[in-house]
Amino acid sequence: AFNAGSWQQRFMTSHTDDIICVAATEDGKIAATGQIGTNPRLIVWEATTMRPLHIFKDIHKHGITQIAFSPDGTLIASVGMDEQHTVVVHEIATGEVRCKLTQAGTKCLGLGWSGDSATLAACGVGWILFHEFVGGNVRTKTGIIGTKGRVQPLLCLGWIGQRCAVGTADGHIYIFQGHELHISVKAHSRHVSCIHVVGERMATGAKDGK
Repeated sequence: AFNAGSWQQRFMTSHTDDIICVAATEDGKIAATGQIGTNPRLIVWEATTMRPLHIFKDIHKHGITQIAFSPDGTLIASVGMDEQHTVVVHEIATGEVRCKLTQAGTKCLGLGWSGDSATLAACGVGWILFHEFVGGNVRTKTGIIGTKGRVQPLLCLGWIGQRCAVGTADGHIYIFQGHELHISVKAHSRHVSCIHVVGERMATGAKDGK
């Protein structure tokens, strides 16, 4: 972690293999990193002290590709590199597993929570799923693209409140309302590789360099 004020860099050294994903809470106080390997570790740690809060083992196989904190800071979701691209959701306070969800299909390329921390979206090549947390249960709905877009690689996502914005391979931004595509906007000439949302504003990056 780099401190721009003191111009110092500190390290959290509890991983045992290469780190391939990272995430942080909205206030920047807690971070999480996932590694590759036969028994990959997901480590949740304090960004200021570098002190590990949780070291999760035996939850994924081969590696951890995606991590996402819920906006309310209570949950963390991670995706493994197994054939089912399993999602594991932990409660940050206790470290307990809230649920495990399988996602048959291609590799998961995007993961993120809705603004109210009630829905977790995941996307990949030709698919998007919405995992809705209702009480102690989880309902999974497949995203419906319909005639407003086309089935194609969905490369990244972000949430504007309760609307899920998804970056596509042909440069569009798909906006989902619930689990159905509501609006399709041609934002770039090449594939959209990242989305960052702050409040009601969204920034996107793409292969066209714009």
